[in-house]
Amino acid sequence: MGTVKVYSLEYGLEGMCCLVAREGTGYAKGYTIENNQTAVDILNVTFTPSVKVNQYIYMIACDRDMKVLGLFIVASGEPKHTKYSIKNIILSVMLCRAVNIIIARNDPEGEWKFTKDELADYHKLKDTVRSVDIKVKDYLILSENEYLSVEEQKKQSK
Repeated sequence: MGTVKVYSLEYGLEGMCCLVAREGTGYAKGYTIENNQTAVDILNVTFTPSVKVNQYIYMIACDRDMKVLGLFIVASGEPKHTKYSIKNIILSVMLCRAVNIIIARNDPEGEWKFTKDELADYHKLKDTVRSVDIKVKDYLILSENEYLSVEEQKKQSK
C-alpha cells in the first residue's frame, strides 16, 4: 500500500517545537477509515499505544473520503491528562491538507473513561477547527483490543 508519513512533535534548539516526519509502516497509506475499529487498528499497528507508559495523543488526518493522509503524535506527557495544542493540530492538518481528523489517546493507567477536562478540550477543539473547515470525527481512548468513543457514547445516551 505504500508508505505514509508519521509525524511527531519534537523540541529542538531553544525549546522550539517542530514536526518530525518518518516513514510509517505502510499499513495506512490510502487506507479508508470506515469506522472507529479501522482507526484503532491503524493506530495500534503504527504506534502500539497499549504498551506505552506515558500518555500520548494521536491524530489521524484524512481527506473528504476518510482516506488516511497522515498519522501524528500531537502530544505526550504524564499518564493523567496530556494537553494538546489546538494550534499544532491545525498546523498539522494543514501540512497534509486534511479536512477530517480523529483524535485518540492511549490509556496507560487503565482508568478507561473520559475526564471532564478531556471532554471540554474535545468540544473546544471541534468548535475551533470548524471555523477552518476541519471536522473532528471522534475522540477515542485506545487499549490493545478495545476502544472508547465520545461520539458512540453520545449516541448510546440518546
